[in-house]
Amino acid sequence: HNDRKLERRYNSLVWKNDIVNGRSDLSRYQILCRNCNEAKQRQNSYNLLKPVVLTGELKTCKTCGLDRDSGFFYIHSGDCRRASCSDCVRRYRFQVTLDCYSALGGHCRCCKESDPFKMNIDHVHNNGCETRHVGIVFSLCKKILLGRVELSDYQLLCANCNYSKMRHG
Repeated sequence: HNDRKLERRYNSLVWKNDIVNGRSDLSRYQILCRNCNEAKQRQNSYNLLKPVVLTGELKTCKTCGLDRDSGFFYIHSGDCRRASCSDCVRRYRFQVTLDCYSALGGHCRCCKESDPFKMNIDHVHNNGCETRHVGIVFSLCKKILLGRVELSDYQLLCANCNYSKMRHG
């Protein structure tokens, strides 16, 4: 059901033991590879968002031109809200991510998977901890597109290949 509420409450071994011992409803679960699991979560990311708190004030989005409740505009600093609505911000971030993936080859370096919902940016030299100051994925994508980081230090891997690299070298 993609809610993951029950599993978050317990230690991961507890709910897995419940499945093995028949104390859990099996219709709630399915076995997916990392690629399919990651794609499912990313494609249905709206399910994981907090509900919008409506304020009753209308604001016009500078990007799409729609009048929306100001609750749809992220708070930038203090009480100041962004000029673009949350939907336009998400579309912009997704487009930046797609452009970054294209700059890194557009497909998994290992198995040639090209679904953007299954892709991960991987540190070629396994030095992610040392370069963590680069920031979150969106910030890293922007830095890659602006040429502020060396392209040869990063590669595009699907979730399966990235996990296999992490676990098995």
